Amino acid sequence: MSRRSIYRTLLVGIVALACLSFTQTARAECDSERCVGKITRLYPHPTGAVNPARGVVYIGTDGNETNLACAPVSDVYIALYPNQKLFKEVYDALLNGITHNLKMQVRIDPSSSVCKVGYVVIDRE
Repeated sequence: MSRRSIYRTLLVGIVALACLSFTQTARAECDSERCVGKITRLYPHPTGAVNPARGVVYIGTDGNETNLACAPVSDVYIALYPNQKLFKEVYDALLNGITHNLKMQVRIDPSSSVCKVGYVVIDRE
């Protein structure tokens, strides 16, 4: 390999690393009432209740859900229940967020002791 091609290869590698470092985002931040960041897991789980086909959906973020003022399921998940208002719309937003790796805000319902979704917001970076 010539010296010129070695320099060109090194330059391409350096530029690629620089681009990757600018596109990396911080982990989700969870405070007492919300998590802001990326959704890492959607876990639909049958509950065995009246209609097990429409069970609870557990949501994992790349943050620390134990910082929330409620009790996360298994210290990891925020729950979305099928009887909540706008269930289909919230679930659709969550699917879009995880599919397209979007930054989201998952706000907790303040009246719940278990971490239950109040609403979600999708943010463009």
